[in-house]
Amino acid sequence: TGLFNRRHMMEVLTQHQKRLIRSGHHRFCLALLDIDHFKRINDAFGHPVGDTVILGVIACLQQAVPLTAEIGRVGGEEFTVLLPGQDIQASEQVAHAARQAIAAHRFRLPDGSGITASFGVSWLPSGHCFDDAYDLADQALYAAKRAGRNRVVRAAIPEHA
Repeated sequence: TGLFNRRHMMEVLTQHQKRLIRSGHHRFCLALLDIDHFKRINDAFGHPVGDTVILGVIACLQQAVPLTAEIGRVGGEEFTVLLPGQDIQASEQVAHAARQAIAAHRFRLPDGSGITASFGVSWLPSGHCFDDAYDLADQALYAAKRAGRNRVVRAAIPEHA
């Protein structure tokens, strides 16, 4: 896919945090997304079609996120978008734009169905690690899935942040 993996995203985050501290910005946001019902796509149409869906989702993300964002693939159908220097409201708007782009994209599946994705968005000030942000975004992602999928849920900002 040409995307970064989880380990590289952790390294990128560390580099971004150093730059943000030098520039006076002390925050970053992380959006975690999962393609809804992806197993159904692979089971019904095969892995080559699933691969095409993944590439289509990546194209939608690349068009919807700011140039400063870093996109990574952390699982089969799970992606992260690191949004350095963004506040939670702006990051949530980016996630909504990406979700809408995916839902509107024509994936040309054999049965004519569409693709959606669920998003969890977290915000943490500098000094926190990728895993902290990832855990919060993951909790929000599962809340989005429980609430019906194809939505964005913002993680609660921890009290210690």
